[in-house]
Amino acid sequence: GGRILFNIGQCLTGMKKYAESVAAFDNLLVKFPTTSFADKALLRKGSLQAGLLKTPPLGVATWQNLIRKYPKSDLVPVARFLVGMVDWIGGQKGRAKDTWRILIHDFPQHPRSAQAQLYMGDKRL
Repeated sequence: GGRILFNIGQCLTGMKKYAESVAAFDNLLVKFPTTSFADKALLRKGSLQAGLLKTPPLGVATWQNLIRKYPKSDLVPVARFLVGMVDWIGGQKGRAKDTWRILIHDFPQHPRSAQAQLYMGDKRL
C-alpha cells in the first residue's frame, strides 16, 4: 500500500504534476501513517512545497512534521538541514544557524552536518 502510493507520488513528480504528487503523498500519510515510506513521503512533499510549488513555509512545516513524528528516521538530519536552508535563503541566517547547530549536535557525523558547517563558515569538519 504505502510503497504504491509513494511510487505514484514520485511518478507524478516526474510528470511535473507537483500538486497531484503532494496529494498522493498526503493520501499515503492518511492511509498508511506507519508505513516505512511515511518519512520519505514527508521529505518529498516538503521539497515539492518549498521548491517547485514555491511555498517554503509549507515545506518547512512538513519537514518539521517529519522530525516530530519520526524522530528516529534516517531522514531527520536531511529535513533539519533543509529547514535551515529555507531560512538561510530567506535571509534568516541566525535562525538557520540555530537549526543547524541542533543538526550538528544531534548528528555530528552526518554529511548534512558538514554541509551546514560549510555554510556557517566553520572549517572544523
